[in-house]
Amino acid sequence: RPRFRLSLAVDAAAALERLTDGGLMMGAFAEAPYQESDVELGPGDLLFLFTDGLTEAEDENEEEFGVDRVMEVVAGLGGADAEEACEALLEQAAE
Repeated sequence: RPRFRLSLAVDAAAALERLTDGGLMMGAFAEAPYQESDVELGPGDLLFLFTDGLTEAEDENEEEFGVDRVMEVVAGLGGADAEEACEALLEQAAE
């Protein structure tokens, strides 16, 4: 599943980086193979790991929240901490 990293600069401009290495969801299968990679996280950076439950959440018109909306919400978080970021994503996905 897609994963995203949000880096916040001193001027609060958000740089969004999509991480593409990985594999199946973590913990589902004991012997599942995963790709390994390094990502440097600094103070104020947030790492988002989520399942398709977020991207496939549907609104009243049965339209999925989608990866693009996840990226849009994450990119607009500014200086949010992890708790505020999760609340924002869940709130937007529930609309």
